[in-house]
Amino acid sequence: MRPPEPSAGLPRGHGSSNRAAGRARTLGGRLAAAFTAVCLCGCAAAPATSTPASSTAATPSGAWSDAAGASLPQGCDTGGLGPPDGDEAGIRAVVEAAEASGAAVRMSWYAPDGGIRTAGALEDLPAWSTSKIPLALAVIDSGQGEAQADSVALALEESDNSAADALWMSLGGTDAERADAVTQVLRRAGDGTTTVPAEQLAAGFSIFGQTQWTTDAQVGFLSQLPCLDGADEVIADMGRVDPAQAWGIGSRPGAVHKSGWGPSPAGGYMARQLGWYTNPAGQRVLVAMAAQDADGFEAATAVLDRLAASLG
Repeated sequence: MRPPEPSAGLPRGHGSSNRAAGRARTLGGRLAAAFTAVCLCGCAAAPATSTPASSTAATPSGAWSDAAGASLPQGCDTGGLGPPDGDEAGIRAVVEAAEASGAAVRMSWYAPDGGIRTAGALEDLPAWSTSKIPLALAVIDSGQGEAQADSVALALEESDNSAADALWMSLGGTDAERADAVTQVLRRAGDGTTTVPAEQLAAGFSIFGQTQWTTDAQVGFLSQLPCLDGADEVIADMGRVDPAQAWGIGSRPGAVHKSGWGPSPAGGYMARQLGWYTNPAGQRVLVAMAAQDADGFEAATAVLDRLAASLG
C-alpha cells in the first residue's frame, strides 16, 4: 500500500527525482498541447507555513447542486461532450453496491440530456492532489508558466508533492495570497463557492489538498477547463499521467485525468479522480469520483475501478 505523504496525500518523490533529471520540454510537445486545447475548447478563448487569515476553514463546494440534473456553468463550448455508455440505473446500482459493501462513495458525471448527475452519500471530500490542477493553472496565470513548466508537469503527471509545494510557494508571500490565487481559478471556471483554505487544516498535509471540492463541482470545473488560461499545457500533462496512477478512468481511451488520495480521519483511505475519456462516438465523458474505504488505499482504488467500469 502506498504510504500517506505529508503534503497533498501522495507519496513524496513518487517517481520524480530521476525522471525530472531527464525531462525534456520539446517544442513539438508544446505545439501538440496547444493543438489539443484548441480542439477541445471551441471558445474565445519548501512546505508552506501557516499564516492565519480571515478564512480559516475549507468551504464545501456548492456551485453546482448535488441533485441530479444540475446544469453546467456557462462559457466554454460543451458541444463535444457526451454521455457514458452505461445507463444511469446501472451506474447508481454499482454505487449502491459499493456503499453496501462498506465503502463511502460519491460519483458525478455529465449527460447532455440530463445535466450533472450525482450518486452516493459521501460528503467529506478533501481534494487531495486533484487540487493540483487549479494550482498549476494559477501558477501559469501568474506569468510563471515557462519558469515553472517542469514543476507543473511533475505535479500533474507524477503527482510529485515537492513540485506542488514549489508551485504553491511561488504564488505569493502568504498562504492567504496563495489560497486566493488558486480560488480565483475556480471562480473563473464558474464555481462561486469552492474556496481554498488560507491556513493548514490538517497537520502534515498541504493547505490546498484539504480544500473541500465536491464531485459535481469538479465535473463543472472540467467542462470549463479547456477554456481557462494555461489549459493547453495542463490538459497535455493530464494526458501523460504515470501509469501507476491509471486506476478508474485512467486506462480508458483518450483519458485525461488527475487522481489523489490520502488517509481518512475515520480510518482507511480516500481515493479521488476527476477527468474525462473518449466514448465510442468520439465525445468526451466528464467524470469525478471519490471512494473512502476502511481497508486502505488498494480497496479505495478498487472501488474507483468498479465505478469507472459502470460507465460502460
